[in-house]
Amino acid sequence: MTDGTQHHDGLARLLGTWEGEGEIHPSPWSAGGPARGRWSLRLGPGGHCLVGDYAEERADGEAFAGHGILAVDRERDELLWFWFDSLGLPPVEPARGAWHGDALVLVKRTPRGVGRTTFDLAGDGLVHAVTFEPPEGGPARPVATLAHRRIDT
Repeated sequence: MTDGTQHHDGLARLLGTWEGEGEIHPSPWSAGGPARGRWSLRLGPGGHCLVGDYAEERADGEAFAGHGILAVDRERDELLWFWFDSLGLPPVEPARGAWHGDALVLVKRTPRGVGRTTFDLAGDGLVHAVTFEPPEGGPARPVATLAHRRIDT
């Protein structure tokens, strides 16, 4: 078992409020188009997890919102991502992942397919990207890519 220090150090880099713009790609959940997003990320109870709220406004007037919790699994030496959003699909299992350099990569496998969420801190901001692989297989398809800048810590 690990003490999770490297994961906690990485999560601390995500703290704050981030705003940005980007593209929602056509998917089973959205027609796609330009969007503005805002992350508010703070430490949870005892500083052992990261709690995040997300709000997104799309150019067509559609809105999307979510609430996530990133927790350290010390026994498996990885991060767990529990995500609840306005689509209403329950998180049957958490996404699991780890830091790869400046990028936190989280992968979730469900009967609906494989989702991959990346929080990349390389450069001056935060790039949040989501991809999806359908259950029948095939290449990963982009769902969303937004570039954010920190507006406060």
